[in-house]
Amino acid sequence: MLTACGAPAKKAPPPPPIINVGVVSLLPSELSYQKFGITRFNNERAVRPVGDVFNVAARAGAEKALRMAKDEKLAKLSQRTVYQLVVDVPAMAKNLHSYPGNLTVKVEQIEEDLLALVKQHKLDAIVLVLESFEPGKPVNGIRVVLRAGVGSVGKAEAQPHLAILVLDRNAKILTMAEERSSFVVNRPGDAPWVYTLDENLLSATHDHLTKLFQGSIESAVEQGVMSLSF
Repeated sequence: MLTACGAPAKKAPPPPPIINVGVVSLLPSELSYQKFGITRFNNERAVRPVGDVFNVAARAGAEKALRMAKDEKLAKLSQRTVYQLVVDVPAMAKNLHSYPGNLTVKVEQIEEDLLALVKQHKLDAIVLVLESFEPGKPVNGIRVVLRAGVGSVGKAEAQPHLAILVLDRNAKILTMAEERSSFVVNRPGDAPWVYTLDENLLSATHDHLTKLFQGSIESAVEQGVMSLSF
C-alpha cells in the first residue's frame, strides 16, 4: 500500500525590517472657516493663511511616535531612523487630490515623487499625513465650523480630520488610520462669536485657533502612528 508523502510547504520569507522611515505631510497652508446658517443662503466661508505650521506639527507627531519605546513590544521603534521630509506640498497635494477616487488611486498620482524619496533616503517605509476626505466631496478636513441660528452663533467646533497612511518602499499602502476629532473652541477671552463670519477673524482669534490646531494635529498624528502596527 502506497502512501502519499508531500514535500513540506515552504514558509514565505519574513518581510524586510522597517528601519528607515520617512515622514511626509501634505496638510494645507490655510485654515478654513465655515458658518452654517439656518438655510444655505446664510452660509459663509473664509480662509486664512497659516504657513507650514500644520505640516511641522504633523511631522513632529509622527517622529515622536516612531521614536517612542515605552515597553518591550515597542522597543524596536527606538532603533528606527526617522527622516522628516520637506517636499513641495502644494504641488503634491494638488496632484493627489486632482484625481477622483479612493486613497489607493489618489496615492498613485504621487507615486513617482514618493519613489524618488525612497531612493534618495533609502527608505523602508513612508508615513504620509493627509486631510481626511469623503469620495466625491471637496477636501476640507481641517476647518473651524460655526453653527448659527437666527442672528447668532451657537457654537464653534475645530475639526482636524486626518488620514495617516503607512506606505511600503514601493509606495503601496500597508496600513492606515483616520483621526477625526472635533472639539468646541472659543475666541480669546471667551468673547462671543459674531454672526457675520469675517468679523470673527481678527488676527488674535486666528492665531489662537491656529495654535490649537497645531497641538491637536501633533497629538492626533502621534496617536494614529502609535495605533498602526508596522
